[in-house]
Amino acid sequence: MLDKSLPKRTARAHLSDKPWMTPRIKHEIKAREKAFKFGDITRYKLLCDKVTSLVSNAKKNYYQLKAEGTRETNPAKWYKTIFELAATNDCNSQPPADDAADLAERLQQSFTKPWQNANPTEIPDVGEIEHLLKNDTSPPLPSIGQIKATLKHLNPRKATGSDEIPPWLLKRYHEELAPVIHNIICSSISQAKYPTLYKHALVTQVPKIYPPNDMDNDFRQISVLPQLAKVLESIQLKLNKGNLKIKDNQHAFTHGRSTVSVLASITQNWFNKTENSRDGRMGIHALFIDFCKAFDLEARQNERVEKLLAMDTELSRREESVVQLQGVLSSIRPFPSGVPQGSVVSPTLFNVHVDDLEDCIPNYLDINTHKYADDCTQDEVIPYGSASNMQEVLDAINDWAHGNKMKLNAKKTKDMWICFKAAIPEPSHLKIGDDTIERNNVGINFPFANRSSATNRSRSGGGRGGPPGRGGPAPEEFKTQLIKTLFDVNVTFNKGKLIGICGGVGSGKSSLINAILAQMNLVEGSVSVNGSMAYVAQQAWLMNASVMENIVFGQAFKPGRYEKVISACSLKQDLDIFPHGDQTEVGERGINLSGGQKQRISLARAVYADKDIYLLDDPLSAVDSHVGQHVFDNCIKGTLADKTIIFVTHQLQDFSVLINNYHQRLEAEENEDEDEEEDTSKLLEEIVRKRTLSTQSIGDNQPNATEEKKEMNDESKMNGVEKGKDNLMKAEDRKKGGVSFSTYIRYCKAAGGFCVAASVVLMLLTITLLRIFTDFWLGRWINDGNGNSTESDSSPGELNDNPDLDFYAAIFGSSLALLMFLLVVKCFIFVNTILRASSNLHNQVFRAVTKSPMEFFDTTPIGQILNRFSKDIDEMDTRLPFLVEFLILNLSLLLVIIILIAVLFYWFIIALVFFIALFIFLNIVFRRSVRELKRLDNITRSPIFSHISASVQGLSTLHAYGKTEEFVEKFEKLLDGNTLPFFMFACSHRWLAVRLDLITIGITTVTALLVILLRDNVPAAMGGLAITYAIRMSGFLQFTVRLTAETEAMFTSVERLLHYIDHLKQEGPSSIPDKKPADVWPAKGSLSMVGLKMRYREGLPLVLKGITCNIKAEEKIGIVGRTGSGKSSIGVSLFRLVEPADGTICIDGVNILDIGLDDLRSKLSIIPQDPILFIGTVRYNLDPFHAHADEDVWIALERAHLKDTISNLPLKLEAPVVENGENFSVGERQLMCMARALLRNCKVGISD
Repeated sequence: MLDKSLPKRTARAHLSDKPWMTPRIKHEIKAREKAFKFGDITRYKLLCDKVTSLVSNAKKNYYQLKAEGTRETNPAKWYKTIFELAATNDCNSQPPADDAADLAERLQQSFTKPWQNANPTEIPDVGEIEHLLKNDTSPPLPSIGQIKATLKHLNPRKATGSDEIPPWLLKRYHEELAPVIHNIICSSISQAKYPTLYKHALVTQVPKIYPPNDMDNDFRQISVLPQLAKVLESIQLKLNKGNLKIKDNQHAFTHGRSTVSVLASITQNWFNKTENSRDGRMGIHALFIDFCKAFDLEARQNERVEKLLAMDTELSRREESVVQLQGVLSSIRPFPSGVPQGSVVSPTLFNVHVDDLEDCIPNYLDINTHKYADDCTQDEVIPYGSASNMQEVLDAINDWAHGNKMKLNAKKTKDMWICFKAAIPEPSHLKIGDDTIERNNVGINFPFANRSSATNRSRSGGGRGGPPGRGGPAPEEFKTQLIKTLFDVNVTFNKGKLIGICGGVGSGKSSLINAILAQMNLVEGSVSVNGSMAYVAQQAWLMNASVMENIVFGQAFKPGRYEKVISACSLKQDLDIFPHGDQTEVGERGINLSGGQKQRISLARAVYADKDIYLLDDPLSAVDSHVGQHVFDNCIKGTLADKTIIFVTHQLQDFSVLINNYHQRLEAEENEDEDEEEDTSKLLEEIVRKRTLSTQSIGDNQPNATEEKKEMNDESKMNGVEKGKDNLMKAEDRKKGGVSFSTYIRYCKAAGGFCVAASVVLMLLTITLLRIFTDFWLGRWINDGNGNSTESDSSPGELNDNPDLDFYAAIFGSSLALLMFLLVVKCFIFVNTILRASSNLHNQVFRAVTKSPMEFFDTTPIGQILNRFSKDIDEMDTRLPFLVEFLILNLSLLLVIIILIAVLFYWFIIALVFFIALFIFLNIVFRRSVRELKRLDNITRSPIFSHISASVQGLSTLHAYGKTEEFVEKFEKLLDGNTLPFFMFACSHRWLAVRLDLITIGITTVTALLVILLRDNVPAAMGGLAITYAIRMSGFLQFTVRLTAETEAMFTSVERLLHYIDHLKQEGPSSIPDKKPADVWPAKGSLSMVGLKMRYREGLPLVLKGITCNIKAEEKIGIVGRTGSGKSSIGVSLFRLVEPADGTICIDGVNILDIGLDDLRSKLSIIPQDPILFIGTVRYNLDPFHAHADEDVWIALERAHLKDTISNLPLKLEAPVVENGENFSVGERQLMCMARALLRNCKVGISD
């Protein structure tokens, strides 16, 4: 024991937070603690004195530094002082502190130890080296400006590295540090003295340096020299590369990349060659050759190389690491310190060895040679029908190496064969002498699309390459599946010009825009773009965000430019009407906006982006003439006057570029390009002016601006809510607490009723009882032995002597047979019951959604609906049935086991009460957490579906603006938010498993003790059966509790489906038998509206205010008005997508509000503003119910001017239509909607 006279220990917790604490003091305190622990009194007292002395000195140094203000307030001054001491060789002057003087002295001494790895006899005279450097054509010494630029361009965000000097410090104080470092460099180079740069023993204790906003009072070990070495690398390369011959094919070497990274440099050449091949059937054979002991031949170099060799330092022997996957480079070596690492002298010397390597390769072989560090690379592109010449090349290089006293390293030499699918046979393996070279086969399927350069798109001036997965040349295997959309297009769009593109429907106008955007497969030819691009799609795409967020689109907000854009795009009047202005929420896909509003917001987004080139795909088609004139004059000809604009429209009949029948024709002579461009611009202005004049008479009868502003009630639809109300898109409801009992009742009713559900449960209980009975009967049979009750032991032979053997066997066999039969019957009945429940609930929720009014779809994100019909339906169909089955089986089995043990050992009931109470408590806690986690999982999944759906719809826009990465990051955040509840779900299971194991251990222990204590009263067979079941209870108990919680969690999916079934507001009835109109209704087609008023949702202002009009039969009436004035709302009211608030609408004297929706809508036809096509065939989209013959369908197509287009398709009417009709142009989709309306031949039709 230590006596009380020992010095009192200083608490480590007390000292650790002191600003003057150093690592040395911490180390001595740990040693003192260790001595105290082991009772070493003498060492303890010595260490106490030592710690006291160190603490005193540390305090002195700290407060001296703090008084001078160089540690915290000016860290640059601290290092500058140290550098100055080393550069002037003056270590006797008073430094800022003792530890700083020690660092300066070590720094100076390190410069006095040159040539540690060179033979002293080979060290040249210092004067010779200085003369050599000064007389060379390259700059002999770096300037202060070079050093300053090197420090200035450091990446401050990179890790500090082992040298412990943060790059931000050198970058921030480059002005002050550059002259000092310049003195050190000049002194060391002129004297041929290089420090031992990577000896980390040269460390000292200096204050830890942090950015000003994260200052900390602490000390740590630091090494200055490695950081200086990295700063000097790029400068040293510039000094030395002029003394050696570095050829063009060694360019990557000068950028500091390692040998294997040659693949990254030559891949471009490979891809370019394969792209230019018509059939693409090529293979690429690459050989990476490694030389053994390349630096053993230093004596063979000329005098200049010998002198440069003496400058080889530790710096040149650092490791260069790359990651190689299947022979393909995956990354260039990193820059851990944030300093660009240039190559140095040692790797350069190898290039002198192999300077004449290409001379040994025969000239007739088309081989590319690349030399790096201590190895080199050869590659060749092998066309179809040719053979590889690489073995001949390898033999020639091997002979050359032997002649130059060098040797190839067969183990490190790599052979790579890159082949395209169905290209050419793989060449035989290469050999160096008797050694076979390892080969990496890379099958490419093909990665052209992953490289922006694959489209031959020359970009400069900040141009953007095509994003992954787009715009590349099509692989050969897919070319036969592609239909050429554009060909023979040769056109140049000059900078700063307004170019118009006009053509008929489906002529390829939008395809030309997509080709420029790299959204199409490049079959042949090239597309070159110089400058950044902005894109306005023909069908505007908007995010579910505010108007301002859609316009700014992730860029920095600039109020002046924002206001200018709003004015140019004629959005100011719209924003003034919105209750929340530009903070008004835009629904998904802009569902609550008019077509013109969506198009102008999309145009405003492009203008705000301030790009070089603007691709406008018919941006004025959805706006009225007055707004179109304003946008054209103030935006296209005003704000974008100095930009290159490619303007696509179908309304002009004479343009400089005319696309017709997928061919491009130039209508002006080549020498009239400038005049043609001027004529184009004037023509655009004239056409827009004529459109304005043609509607002037209508405009004169329209209200003035003030009245018009009041009548734009459709804008109230846009914001979706009034001030103070909730957001337009409703958040998903999340229930709390346990799943209601009514949910289980509804599920049972969907399965066929209580009788069916009870029969299934009864069958499962019967199966469980039969299992227990077979085990019980087997135990009784064994216990009976040979039938002699006086003998307690029995053997197999004695069991055969039992006179009741046949009786026992018959009962046992019958029970097993009955059990097998019930299991088979259970499979059929249970599966049929579960399927009936799933089908009924699916049909009910589907009917509820399809019968919902438009209000539901306007305010519900698409992700919520998709989540219901995907994940929730899937869990109800697949996981829930198995959970219910196993839950019933395990509950019944567990109950029977507990009863069996209690019957055998009635004392067990006392312990059982405690175990059951604990079990119920854990079950309640676990169920509550799992249930809520499952609800969170369901709710957080809906935004993922919404985000994916929106991203897919706006993919072209995202690619054009370079926002792909941002949307991917948002997707990852949403996915993380959805993964978190799942992770916690798994953690909760582990939490439960530990506690249930403890309960099971207790039950097993109590059962075993009772078997031992009551061994005279309980048969051995029954006791063994009880212990067996008690042990099995561990798994049963865990599984049962988990099944209980998971089953309840899965029923949350049923709960969510029932919420839709019960709470979704339904439209009017499909048909009213008492008021069903005649089959020939409407016979004439007259239409009258009296006092029609309509609002989109309760609480919103009226959109239509008392419209009264009469339209006679067969009249063609045009409804005109400013964008957003309520034109489309009339069609909405006519189809009763939204029920009128007041007034009547009569068709042929029948009030449409009195009849069923199916009876009404089946008699009307519409050509929507946004054409909609469904997945299927052309015929299915025109006649989904097969009510018309093919002849009628062709007549409708001919009247819609689509007959030629459809007849040219391979399958004609059975030609496939993809989702949203994306394989047809927007104009063709619109015409198909027109053909659909013509085929219905309704008396009343609407063309929006």
